[in-house]
Amino acid sequence: MARYFKLVCLHDDPAFLLAEFRARRARFGWSPPGTDLREIREKQWTSWTDQDKLTWRYTKFLIDRIAPGDRVVIQMEQPIEKLVIGEVIESGYDFAPGNLEDFNHLLHVRPLTHDPIPVNSKEVSLALKHDLSKRGHYYEVYPEASLQELGSLVDKATSGSLDLRALRTDEDNLDRT
Repeated sequence: MARYFKLVCLHDDPAFLLAEFRARRARFGWSPPGTDLREIREKQWTSWTDQDKLTWRYTKFLIDRIAPGDRVVIQMEQPIEKLVIGEVIESGYDFAPGNLEDFNHLLHVRPLTHDPIPVNSKEVSLALKHDLSKRGHYYEVYPEASLQELGSLVDKATSGSLDLRALRTDEDNLDRT
């Protein structure tokens, strides 16, 4: 079963992040120009700048924990309203060229969902919403039921049977309980 990581990617323009995701790039923050994790890792610790230390602290998981084949669940707004899911492809971590002030870290992904999935959709259980609402800028999703439900969301998105219009009701919550 694939590993799933939840990433909180809060940008002033969520539409930019969604367009990038659809272009196979999952962008993550804490990354002004010159903070490529591969370059920071190669430097001697004593030569790290304060920005290097801060960037490494908050983003090293992108190269230390997430690997090709892992899946990322991306939240682009606070509080969580919608999510997209992608699979990290072979090229994995990269640093975007250019002069963006932030969101230069990226993971090369194959989008598994095209349209954002509302967390209050009938397709998303209350338990999964809870597991995707934890604090932190990233974390691995562990509960087995949530992993299975995420896999089911991907399968439905792939087959075109994912209903993004119907909202979850109290009756749905009781039925699943």
